[in-house]
Amino acid sequence: MKLVVVVDSFIAVVDKLLKARSPTGGKFFVETKGGRYLNFKPKQFKIVLGDVVGKDSLKSCLVYYKRLGFIVVDEENRFTNIQWIKKKSQRVITVDKEVYETLKELRKEGD
Repeated sequence: MKLVVVVDSFIAVVDKLLKARSPTGGKFFVETKGGRYLNFKPKQFKIVLGDVVGKDSLKSCLVYYKRLGFIVVDEENRFTNIQWIKKKSQRVITVDKEVYETLKELRKEGD
């Protein structure tokens, strides 16, 4: 898989989830650590990722996201970590907002 595909798919997934709203108008993400982390439900993240890259490339993209530090993980064999959201611990896919914004900026400059 090419680096540009990994970066572009990551940006596309996060962009879509940040803009999307639930039927009740709610967001599909929660910020934690003072806005540093964007947290997504694993199921939603994987659905959107599958739509972007296809189901066959889903796991390999997640592996690259983890290895490149695009997503924050707490265990080597997982793609999620635990965040405290609304006073409850939840397992989520966590994106470091600064990493996402930096990748987006670099891709924009590369066009």
